[in-house]
Amino acid sequence: MMDYSFDIYLEFVPMLYATTSSSEYYEWEDAIINCYMIGELPLNQLANLAKQSFSLSVSLWLRRLQLDHGDDYCTSWYEMKEVLRRRFAPPLEPKKNILSSSGNSYMVASEFSCDTEFEKNASCSDGLA
Repeated sequence: MMDYSFDIYLEFVPMLYATTSSSEYYEWEDAIINCYMIGELPLNQLANLAKQSFSLSVSLWLRRLQLDHGDDYCTSWYEMKEVLRRRFAPPLEPKKNILSSSGNSYMVASEFSCDTEFEKNASCSDGLA
């Protein structure tokens, strides 16, 4: 297994802080993905690069989640991205039914809210401020 130095990549990846906004989060995510897209960094190293760009508070928050869910929690880029998106860029939470022109409900928009216990545990209520 090859050791990777992330220093060259970190020059192009902003730090992810606990106060990062949704738009800043997506800029951060794009920067991580760009390191893969240029063909220099393998996909299996994106989560490691991401961790190198975390502020101390974000690192501690993720570590607490790993202690709660097991050390193999959130180790791949895809798992990490989902957890981070729930924290930094949660989906909109509309709470109404979308009605068809006939007045019948055909889609429930409230399905987008974070109502499961798992999602609540991974949210900012975990103490990440």
